[in-house]
Amino acid sequence: MMNSELVEQASRKIAERIASQESPVEAAYRLVHLRPPTRRETKRSNEFLARYEDAVNEPDSGERLTRALQALCRVLLSSNEFIYVM
Repeated sequence: MMNSELVEQASRKIAERIASQESPVEAAYRLVHLRPPTRRETKRSNEFLARYEDAVNEPDSGERLTRALQALCRVLLSSNEFIYVM
């Protein structure tokens, strides 16, 4: 599921939608899980985004952020909470 075309497209759309938000991690959780993230989830998600952005070989910082957010959204869409509760 995590590598499916549907999840790829959906995660990209969500990432593009939340990239300009003040708190994109909170926006992602609210859109995907319909709840705010816990403090721990926020901390770990922000750490993930920072590491992912550093690893992306892309000169455009906006695209690096979008790709990092897309990866985070892919994880959220593939999570048990999304698959079994929704």
